[in-house]
Amino acid sequence: MAKTRIQHLHDTNNGVTWTHWTEEAKKRFEEQNPGVEIEVLAMGRTQLLERVVTLWAANLLPDVVELAPELGYEFMKQGLFQDLNPYMEKDPNLKWEEFFPLAVRAVTEGGTSGGKRWLLPGSVWVIGAAFNVDLFNEAGVDLPLGDEQWTWSDFAATAKKLTVSAPDGQITRYGACIPRSWARWPVWVHNAGGFFLDSYFEPTRSQLLDPPVRTALQFLQDAYQTDRFASWNDAYNAGRTPITFEAGPSRTPLLVEAGATFEFAYGPYPRLVRGGSEIQILGWSLSARTENPDVSWRWMRFLATDMASDHIRFTGRPPAWRTVAARYQSLVKYHSPWEHVWVRLIEHPDTYPRAIYEVSIRDTLQRYINIIFEGRQDVDSTLEQAHQVISAMLQEKIGSR
Repeated sequence: MAKTRIQHLHDTNNGVTWTHWTEEAKKRFEEQNPGVEIEVLAMGRTQLLERVVTLWAANLLPDVVELAPELGYEFMKQGLFQDLNPYMEKDPNLKWEEFFPLAVRAVTEGGTSGGKRWLLPGSVWVIGAAFNVDLFNEAGVDLPLGDEQWTWSDFAATAKKLTVSAPDGQITRYGACIPRSWARWPVWVHNAGGFFLDSYFEPTRSQLLDPPVRTALQFLQDAYQTDRFASWNDAYNAGRTPITFEAGPSRTPLLVEAGATFEFAYGPYPRLVRGGSEIQILGWSLSARTENPDVSWRWMRFLATDMASDHIRFTGRPPAWRTVAARYQSLVKYHSPWEHVWVRLIEHPDTYPRAIYEVSIRDTLQRYINIIFEGRQDVDSTLEQAHQVISAMLQEKIGSR
C-alpha cells in the first residue's frame, strides 16, 4: 500500500540546529506512523518565499510551510493557508491556551481574539540584555538585577560609568552595545509608550510624529553620538563589552563556543513607560490545497508538542508550547543560572509580538532611522520627512487591498 506523503517546506535560515531537529522529528514521526512519509524540502528564506508564490500558482504548494508571521501574513490574506481553529477545536489533547498568549496573538489574523489562526506556533525568539559581571565588579558598579526593573536613566548612567577612554578621548571600551537594525530599535519606541505605526497588525497610519517615537529616537541618537555607545556586538563574547542588547536564547552557546571565561548574567530591557521585549514566532502553516489535511495537522502538532523538549536541546530556543517551555532552564544544553530569564521575558506583561508590515516600508524607514542614529540630521526634521514618505506608502498599500 502506498504511503501518504507530506511535503514540508523548511527554512534553512532558521539554523543548522533547526534543520537537524527537523530531520530527527521526521525520523521519529515516520517510525510512529509507518504509513506516512515526510518529505522535507529545505531552502533558504529568500528562495522559500519566492517558491511559495510560484508553487501556489502551479498548484504545487507543499502541505506544510515553515514561516514567521511577518513573512507569511500576506500569503494568509491571499488565501494560501488554512484556518487552524477547526483542527484545534476537534483535537482532544491540545488547546490554544497551552501556548504562550503572545504566540497565539502573533499567529491570529488582525491580532484579535476571534481572528483566523493560520500558523501553529513552534518556537519563540526574544531579545534581552546580557551583562559582563566581571567588568561590573571591576568598575565597582552594581548589576541592574534587583527587584525593581532598571530604567533608561539607570542604563545611561551605568553604561557611562563602564565606558573607558584613552587620554586622547578615544574609546577603549564601550560601555554598552545597542543594535540599531530594524529588528532591534522598535522595542525602544514601544518601551517609550508608543509605536511608529498605529497597529502591530495591518497598520494604516504612521505615528512617527507621536511624542514616544521622538523620545526613543532622541535617546538613541544621544546614546550613539553623545555617550558614544556602540551599535555592534563583536566585543561582548570576547569579554570587552559590559552590556549588550543583542542577547537571546543562543547567547550561552555562543559564549561557550567562543571560550568565554568571564561571568555573565541576563536581564530585561530598561523601562521608561514600559519594560518589555519583542518576540518573534516561528511555526508552520497548512496549505489551503493540501490533499492530506489531517495527517499534515498531526505532523505540525507533533513538531509543536512531542518534539518541543528536543527543540530546546537541539536549537536552544524556547518552544511556544508552555507545557515544555516551563522546563526550559533544565532542558537547554548549556544551562547557566540565567536561562530562565528568556521565558520570563516572553511572559513579561509589556512584551509584544513583532509588528507585521511591508518590507518596503521597513527598509525605507530604516534609511531615515540610520540618518538619525548616525547624527547626520536632527530627530524632528528627519521624522517629518519619514512620516510623509511612510504615510504615502501606507495609503498606497491600503488602496491596493
